Amino acid sequence: MPSVRPARPIFSSGPCAKRPGWSPKNFENAPLGRSHRSKIGKARLKEAIDRTRSLLGVPDEYRIGIVPASDTGAVEMAMWSMLGARPVDMLAWESFGQGWVTDAVKQLDLDVRIFDAPYGEIADLSAVDPAHDVVFTWNGTTSGVRVPNADWISDAREGIVICDATSAIFAQPLDWAKLDVITYSWQKVLGGEGAHGVLILSPHAVERLESYAPPRPLPKLFRLTKGGKLNESIFEGATINTPSMLCVEDYLDTLKWGARLGGLEALHARADANAAALSAWVGKTAWVDFLCTEPSLRSNTSVCLKIIDKTVTALDESEQRAFVKSMEKRLDAETAAYDIGGYRDAPPGLRIWCGATVETADIDALGEEAPKENMMPKVLVSDALSETAVNVFKERGVDVDYQPALGKDKEKLLSVIGDYDGLAVRSATKAMAPVIKAGKNLKVIGRAGIGVDNIDIPAATAAGIVVMNTPYGNAITTAEHAIAMMFALVRKIPQANQSTHAGKWEKSAFMGAEVFGKTLGVVGCGNIGSIVADRAIGLKMRVIAFDPFLTEERAIDLGVEKVDLETLLARADIVTLHTPLTDQTRNILSRENIAKLKSGVYVVNCARGGLVDEAALKDALDEGRIAGAALDVYEREPATEHPLFGHPRVVATPHLGASTKEAQENVAIQIAEQMADYLVRGAVSNSLNSPSVTAEEAPRLKPFIALAEKLGAFAGQLTESGIKDIEIAYEGEVASLNLKPLTAAVVAGVLKPMLLDVNVVNAPVIAKERGVSVAETVRSDADSYDSVIRLRIVTEQQDRTVSGTIFGGAPRIVEIKGVDMEASFAPWMLYTTNEDKPGYIGALGQTLGEAGLNIATFNLGRSAPGEGAIALVAVDEPITEEVLEKVQALPHVVQAKALGF
Repeated sequence: MPSVRPARPIFSSGPCAKRPGWSPKNFENAPLGRSHRSKIGKARLKEAIDRTRSLLGVPDEYRIGIVPASDTGAVEMAMWSMLGARPVDMLAWESFGQGWVTDAVKQLDLDVRIFDAPYGEIADLSAVDPAHDVVFTWNGTTSGVRVPNADWISDAREGIVICDATSAIFAQPLDWAKLDVITYSWQKVLGGEGAHGVLILSPHAVERLESYAPPRPLPKLFRLTKGGKLNESIFEGATINTPSMLCVEDYLDTLKWGARLGGLEALHARADANAAALSAWVGKTAWVDFLCTEPSLRSNTSVCLKIIDKTVTALDESEQRAFVKSMEKRLDAETAAYDIGGYRDAPPGLRIWCGATVETADIDALGEEAPKENMMPKVLVSDALSETAVNVFKERGVDVDYQPALGKDKEKLLSVIGDYDGLAVRSATKAMAPVIKAGKNLKVIGRAGIGVDNIDIPAATAAGIVVMNTPYGNAITTAEHAIAMMFALVRKIPQANQSTHAGKWEKSAFMGAEVFGKTLGVVGCGNIGSIVADRAIGLKMRVIAFDPFLTEERAIDLGVEKVDLETLLARADIVTLHTPLTDQTRNILSRENIAKLKSGVYVVNCARGGLVDEAALKDALDEGRIAGAALDVYEREPATEHPLFGHPRVVATPHLGASTKEAQENVAIQIAEQMADYLVRGAVSNSLNSPSVTAEEAPRLKPFIALAEKLGAFAGQLTESGIKDIEIAYEGEVASLNLKPLTAAVVAGVLKPMLLDVNVVNAPVIAKERGVSVAETVRSDADSYDSVIRLRIVTEQQDRTVSGTIFGGAPRIVEIKGVDMEASFAPWMLYTTNEDKPGYIGALGQTLGEAGLNIATFNLGRSAPGEGAIALVAVDEPITEEVLEKVQALPHVVQAKALGF
């Protein structure tokens, strides 16, 4: 990246850059806080009008007024007050001109002829009828096109000419004699504050105002006449509404600067010099050109450029816009240029302000920053990914360096990683702390697959690097492997294969079973489990499912019967596991649960090692209570030795669930898409460590994201049945924030206790897959706090609420189940509900004391004396099951739960 940067990287087309040397100190002696109707207030407004006339050279007979609502207000004031007496010719070759056409046709219902042209071109000016009124934009802020002169306007015209000159004034010569209404706003060209517009009227325009009464009601802000005569006070320092005197002072400051500079001629020269510097850079840069191809029509203020490199032009329009957005984002991050993206309705490209308040040296420095090779995000692929994935990067505007063997060379990786914005890996590359530290430009690490043991996520998070994986790219493959393992198991295919290869013919030894009509018990009916269920239904099996997050509605959609775990164990002929390994699911097929299985059942595990008590499984197989087991995963991997290896009733494979060409291709393409979307568009998906939050939002959102996730985690840890609805209410100041990451944080908190891989990015998708409804409501005010987040969880058996706020930057609970209470979150907490009876607090404290648990905080609340009460206790160590059982056994306790945050 070049070391030269603009001293002032401000190139926005409005509000544009302040004048060189501008400072708030300029207003230390300004009469701020004074009424615009006071003597000094009127004098400052009159001075602004007089200095405008002097600097622009406005003829004495023309009136100048300060009016509301920027340039838009000034143009609409003229159109509403003056048009309708004659047919109107509307000239439109960019968005603002098209906006005036809409006003004329749809709002004012005028007799209109429209002369338009594509962005970058200009309409046929010779076709304008001098007997008609005319509305046009002199300089197209969004198209980079200006009229070359006013020769096309007839000196003998009968109609009035309304000119929106907001991006031309002070930069391009205007022929006053040809124009009757001239409008502009202070934030354009001279970098004033956006608030007011300037309206300049010729005698011909005044005559129209005083001779024509428009057949429409006029809002007060549009009324330029009183009793049929021009309201002269507007043009002598009065205003229709209350003006901002700070904005007036700012405008006066810049008018004085323009006069000191040498007047209008000097302002024109500065804009021309800036435009010429930019033109010189465009002339020597192969990948960019002007949107307006005719030099005589190009703007010298709002200069619009297009990308002509074939790599970019080959993309569809949305991808081109994404590429330009990535350039804009990169320039912003490098403090090289702010706000230079093209207008949203214009063709994809850049828009650079070259008006007089910009320094030519900054335009030259911008050219040093803008070569395409520096703008395209650069990704290193250090493991073997498919060629298709590499092409995805290229097609989406990412420069990709494919070195599939580099990941194994730690020293070489460390030496080059600093040159890249992204790192795409499989499992060979170890993106640990040294690599992350060396990756000074890294913004994202993408893992083509699920496991991220080879990535130091805490180190990446500390460095501000997004870590992504692809949790769903191998869902079909894993589901198919489970079905294949089921068939291999019940038809004894591996044993028969081995026997036949040995030259034996033992048909009677390998008597199998049909799956037709059998009951398949699916434990975990998420992405993979639901696919397995679908395939089993196609085989005419009866499918029952246990999943705490599966709603009845979702179960009906899948065609499965939702049951509890006890029922599934008792009824299933075949049990297949498809749940992540969490504290709640570890040993879900424990020795106790294996004993509850139907005699002669088959067990399939293609999910995670640790879901099955392998010793208990072996005992049940040896005893014949389990007919067979098919295992693809093991408690310890790689599993080169295992007590079940060689067992006649066991089919074993070496964690092949995701091992198909299609799955490997899918995850490679998916990670390329995700990383490209992040680097080019700023979109985040399947991130393991980062919510979808902009840099500007992050400081304000950070404490509320923590609150949202903790409220969700609180409710999720107390929820024991299938969740139907998650309702979130945002009240007070928080309601004005970006709610998407907050809602994602709530949902992630709710789901994470049962689904370990949930994060703030994929939580909404997972909730949707499970048929969980998520609803948001907002209220601008809050009853007792500046901001409150209220969470309601509706399950099949209960309705739970919890609310929280931010105190001193930290999240805090303020209500549980309608009971007011204040409590901070702690790593280890005990939650109890109990009858409000004397002695309970002492008994609880004694129980915790006997267990050696020190109480950090003890928070209580109750609905009414003698009724339901809640205790939330923070302790210094984790709460064991043994302690929890003792608390649950205390008199008056209704519920006891150990919580962790």
